[in-house]
Amino acid sequence: QFSKMEAETRERIERMRRNDPTITVLYLGAEGIGDDEACELAEAFKGNTALKELFLHGNNIRTAGAVALAEA
Repeated sequence: QFSKMEAETRERIERMRRNDPTITVLYLGAEGIGDDEACELAEAFKGNTALKELFLHGNNIRTAGAVALAEA
């Protein structure tokens, strides 16, 4: 689970997964996110109503990850 990411980033993602209302913006730029991690993120988004903005610049997300995120 997001093993390449910093502990602080993993904690923010877990808070977002729990629908923490204070997580409205999530910056995940240059975190080494590829398709596998993007698919995990997409699963974490399900049921989240608080997140309004997501920044993923500088990662290695390809078609499979982008589709998963778009469908989340």
